Amino acid sequence: MAASDYDFNVTRNEIIERAYRIIGKFSLGDVLSAEMYQQGIIALNSMIKSWQGKHVFLWTIKEFTQTLTVGQASYSLASTDPAVYAIDRAYLRYDNIDHPCDVASYRQYVDIPDKTSKGDPTLVALNGQMSPTLYVWPVPQQTRTLYYTGIVKLKDFDTAAGNSDFPVRYIEAITFGLAHKLSYEYGLPIQQSRELERQFQAEFGEAKSGERERAEYEFCEGACK
Repeated sequence: MAASDYDFNVTRNEIIERAYRIIGKFSLGDVLSAEMYQQGIIALNSMIKSWQGKHVFLWTIKEFTQTLTVGQASYSLASTDPAVYAIDRAYLRYDNIDHPCDVASYRQYVDIPDKTSKGDPTLVALNGQMSPTLYVWPVPQQTRTLYYTGIVKLKDFDTAAGNSDFPVRYIEAITFGLAHKLSYEYGLPIQQSRELERQFQAEFGEAKSGERERAEYEFCEGACK
């Protein structure tokens, strides 16, 4: 079998066109206007960004490292590629041992009374702005390497021929989700809009259920001698 036997995908514009067909605003053989494409692009990107805030997708979890400098408590992640918007886990590795760090919210970090305390960091926090900043506490008193699992931002649909930042099993969920969003903008009957929402929820749930991590065995710490 060739690699091409497994490469099915759809482009941004194909998703938009199909969503318009689903709501009855576009027929095969017709050409969408520039305004309709733009409306679809805005709705599509807005929807994907809203998913980012509500769900953690396994393929958006990446491993990163950050060198911690003596006396420096904050580190800009603006140049991190892909862009990180949240931290799932973090630890320092020294003396051949991994030392877990607590992952706190930025507000919890701000509430620490003495941010100048020095030592090996035991807490990390992220100020998830457009240019995110990583904070560690206590302030490092020697150079260390921080290993952390970052949750990265979903990519935008920037090009007409670009593919989604999702496995192909999400194509139906993305398409029906967009159709549902557009149904409000085009004033479709409420019953039709609700049916599109029901279809979207079903497709999304089915796609999401396929991303659970699988392990072949379980183990208990300290069980082996």
